[in-house]
Amino acid sequence: MKTFINLNNLPKHISIIMDGNGGWANQKGISRIFGHHHSLKSTESIINGCVKLKIPYLTLYAFSKENWKRSEMEVKYIIKLIVRTIKNNLKNFINNNIKLTIIGDIKNFSIEYQNEINFAINISKNNNKLNLIILINYSGRWEITEAIKLICNDIKNNILNLNNINNKTFLKYLFTNKIPNPDLLIRAGGEARVSNFFLWQIAYTEIFITKVSWPNFRKKDFYKAILNFQKRKRKFGLVKKESVS
Repeated sequence: MKTFINLNNLPKHISIIMDGNGGWANQKGISRIFGHHHSLKSTESIINGCVKLKIPYLTLYAFSKENWKRSEMEVKYIIKLIVRTIKNNLKNFINNNIKLTIIGDIKNFSIEYQNEINFAINISKNNNKLNLIILINYSGRWEITEAIKLICNDIKNNILNLNNINNKTFLKYLFTNKIPNPDLLIRAGGEARVSNFFLWQIAYTEIFITKVSWPNFRKKDFYKAILNFQKRKRKFGLVKKESVS
């Protein structure tokens, strides 16, 4: 399938909601934890796919603020799995020139986990082939709320004038201020919702929903999403004017 992809029309930024781990495990009659563990193969496959296609930005939604509502055992396992995977892939980040960016409220994690994450960010900060953005303990509403706090503080300190605030100004206060908005959002697992993901950034993102659960998601599914993206005409709210005869 890769041979049919137009390499001159690739999305610059692909984001993925990695859903379906629990459902995949339930169908097999095993613990949800195994679904999360099995999904590592999918994550590795897609990262390698982005490297080969020279896609500069990939965002993976790994753990949302709403995920804390799950069982304590599952939450602990997911967080441990994320941090351990980051640590184990440091060599891959260096060898493939991958820059790791973490967006989320990681101060709620243990100091050990925070140190592991920050070490990986620091050691890969000068890499420039693929910017891998992982969202951990993140939600779109939280990000927007944090941006509003920063804006209010700058207004209070006379750094920012209320009348000068516009879309471009607001963007500067988001955690993604140096990252282009996603061109393509892939949702695995079949659910048709955005789940508090990049609520500001995906205003004109093309969305591709697949019933394939994340543990079963592979490069062929990834390429299918890209091919679907390439068939679309992005309008960004604009309507082509028809000629009047």
